[in-house]
Amino acid sequence: EMSSHVDNLSLNVQMALASVDALEAEREHSATTLQTLETLEASHAALASSNAALEAAHVAALSREREQESTAAEQEQQMEALRCEMSSHVDNLSLNVQMALASVDALEAEREHSATTLQTLETLEASHAALASSNAALEAAHVAALSREREQESTAAEQEQQMEALRCEMSSHVD
Repeated sequence: EMSSHVDNLSLNVQMALASVDALEAEREHSATTLQTLETLEASHAALASSNAALEAAHVAALSREREQESTAAEQEQQMEALRCEMSSHVDNLSLNVQMALASVDALEAEREHSATTLQTLETLEASHAALASSNAALEAAHVAALSREREQESTAAEQEQQMEALRCEMSSHVD
């Protein structure tokens, strides 16, 4: 019975250690998640900046178009420059959107990982409960063993007294 309780206790301790290892991995993963969130914030800021720059470029282009009346060649050059500027802003905007989507994917993976972490925590709680139960059973078995040991010692002492009395009686008969 004691061996069985010790085996159960050992198994529960191994489960608890595995849960602690999983929590340590989760702590390390949290650092990566924080970095992902910071990247997402940076990409959002860059996206807002690109939008503002794009709006400013658009307003400036409209203003230049209204204010300037020049030759067709000059206007074509200005439009080409504007197309290049707009293309550059669109490229930056596309890059920022891709970064934002990657961050969203990372957050989705983190959400799934959180479910696993919750299950790990529930397993840890169950192993702690089982460990407490095993400790109680082990303590009860230990108390019972001590009680049996005391009873056996008492019985052995009584038997020794009876044997001594019998030896005395036999010795008397032999005399």
